[in-house]
Amino acid sequence: MWARAVPIVLWGDEGTHNFKSWMLFSWMLDVSLWRTNSKASRNLAFACPVNMYRSHEKVNQTLQALLQAVQADLDGLAKGLEVCGEAAQLIDCVHVWTFHVVACKGDLKYLAQSLNLTRFPGCEEVCFRCLASMGRQDPSLVYTDLSEAAAWRTRPAPDPWSERPCLSLLDGFSLRMVSTDWMHTWHLGVARDLVGAAMKICLKSQFWPGPNLARRFSAVQRRLNDFKAQHGLQMHLKRLSKSRLAWEDGTCPEFKSSAADTGVMIRFVASELSDRLPPEPYEGLAACAWLADQLQEAVMRAGLFLSDSEVEQTLMYGRAFLASYMKLAKLANVRRELYFKVRPKFHYLTHLIEDVQTRPSRRSLGWDSCWIDEDWVKVNLRMLRRMSARTCHEHLLYRNLIVVRHELEKRGR
Repeated sequence: MWARAVPIVLWGDEGTHNFKSWMLFSWMLDVSLWRTNSKASRNLAFACPVNMYRSHEKVNQTLQALLQAVQADLDGLAKGLEVCGEAAQLIDCVHVWTFHVVACKGDLKYLAQSLNLTRFPGCEEVCFRCLASMGRQDPSLVYTDLSEAAAWRTRPAPDPWSERPCLSLLDGFSLRMVSTDWMHTWHLGVARDLVGAAMKICLKSQFWPGPNLARRFSAVQRRLNDFKAQHGLQMHLKRLSKSRLAWEDGTCPEFKSSAADTGVMIRFVASELSDRLPPEPYEGLAACAWLADQLQEAVMRAGLFLSDSEVEQTLMYGRAFLASYMKLAKLANVRRELYFKVRPKFHYLTHLIEDVQTRPSRRSLGWDSCWIDEDWVKVNLRMLRRMSARTCHEHLLYRNLIVVRHELEKRGR
């Protein structure tokens, strides 16, 4: 039976077109030969304007109705799909295949709405996988506690929803199938905070030469351009500025650019701090940046399944980075300086790193990243620009079918 089982992955996200947000829900084969080609591997299930959402008691009824139809179709596919005719000859006359959902992906906003979560960032309880919280009601459950004896590690957690979501009715569903992805958690979360803090600390302390801040920004921009040219890297961001680092008083610095730019900046900061130590008392920033660079390289270099050495390497770099970052955050807090923000995504990063050891499949964190899915959203938004506002939600489905077929035919399938 399992020789004829096809694993599929569900994914959802919002995109904005003409100041109007759309929810795009797709599925893909987890073993697709063209996984890195968004047009050939992603399949649109539905597109819904966000302004059509209707909620009741904090449950998105519109999204749940759409997902109910998806769930019914997927349960039918789990029982088997008969393949006949020309298609049967292409797959060696194996006539019945079953399709099984193995993962549900998306950013935290989508996961909260699709799964009716009551524990997510913005609430007192910030994690749908455990009871970690902001610590206002129970300090022992604070999500910044990384110790092995942390209460959120040991206390059993009930279901993270008040009303059971439709996706939870899927055949074989488990919360272990649901996870935040590496890109949203790292590149658009913790890494941004690290880059922002490191850049602000170094710029204020004259780590780069210049009598004033403007000259120092120019100096670091020249260093960054040389670094990109030397390593063959590209960035969407053309020039660093105070606004790109959220330099305003009263907020923690954060690097505001694309996920890919954040990855480049982590490498750049680690390289700069390897030659000279950062100013006191943040000497530990050099080690933290190096660990961050090694961690993201280990994650993105790995294949679908991690080897024993890759598991050990990810855990080693990951745990060391978490401890180093938290030490810097505590130091900044003692000094009453707004650096190294510890947002709930830091807690989700802890889960991602530690799950590497406990996942039965040993799936790689980088394999489940949403890089190509985000590219697929842009493809669909470009299609929407050419369609009538009255019929685009239907015609977008037709266009996707044509695009997928065209891409597969180009590759001889």
